Amino acid sequence: MVRRLPTFKGYTVDVRTRQFRKAEPGKLIEFIDFTSEEGMKLIQEMEANSEAITTYQGENPNEVAYMADKAMRHELSYRRRAAEQSAVNVVDDMNEAS
Repeated sequence: MVRRLPTFKGYTVDVRTRQFRKAEPGKLIEFIDFTSEEGMKLIQEMEANSEAITTYQGENPNEVAYMADKAMRHELSYRRRAAEQSAVNVVDDMNEAS
């Protein structure tokens, strides 16, 4: 089954890939990660103006905004934990080398 994703301000909202995408004829496809400054701003706008979200599969626009925010926060948390673990590994490597 083909699934048509929700849209907001001309962007397709893809919670699975955690991206906004805009495709216009004659232009390159624009990708905006949820975790980028512009992506976080779009998510805030979606939450404040959920009636501007267009859905095609009967989704609740508020739920779309909530899921985008949740996906963005999850990705930021994952990146923070990965960076912390990387720092721990560097310290461990330094201790083993001395």
